[in-house]
Amino acid sequence: TLSTNAYSRKSVITWKFTLSEPPVPKSNLIVGDFTQTNCVNPLFSGTDKIWYLRCDANSAADGSSTDITVNLPAATFTDKAGTDNQAGTAVVIKSDIVKPTVTITATDGASNSLTNGATTSDATSPTAITFTFTVSELTSDFVQGDVTATGCNSAVWDASGAPAPAPYVYTLACAAADGTDISVELAKDVLTDAAGNGNPAVSKFSVTSDTS
Repeated sequence: TLSTNAYSRKSVITWKFTLSEPPVPKSNLIVGDFTQTNCVNPLFSGTDKIWYLRCDANSAADGSSTDITVNLPAATFTDKAGTDNQAGTAVVIKSDIVKPTVTITATDGASNSLTNGATTSDATSPTAITFTFTVSELTSDFVQGDVTATGCNSAVWDASGAPAPAPYVYTLACAAADGTDISVELAKDVLTDAAGNGNPAVSKFSVTSDTS
């Protein structure tokens, strides 16, 4: 059961309507009687006092949630005495089934872009290699400990580029010894978006320091 303004990570969301009396005739209550916003592929069913409206998930293109609002206005059906129904209370569900993704890039001490598996000779400063993690959605639980790092000495984590608006950027600066492989990777579900969707795993990004 979800309360209004709750998040849903389900592919289908169902609203349940419990009436105090059945509509008369039953055919008086139809899907068009309900006010709907962002309800994709609505499917309406029910009988007597219990009715259901099903909507498919509707995440925004950028991965953020979409508000799906459903309500039953007043005077849309009558009971056997011909009395109109009172208005219901709108219920808003924030639909989000998109997992946040993380893209890893790297630069060396001279701010040169490095590809995965590259070797750099400019890795002698205290923050010789900087890994950048760009997250597709706003997250509040991505911390340095979520990164699996190897060969990263004197690590310096910076989340100052992460607050809204996008892009959501975190960096990890690493010192490196000559001949050392410095790599970072992320396991799945180490960070979540506002709806609680976890990230897919991110494969290892590795750079080799060669200063001699």
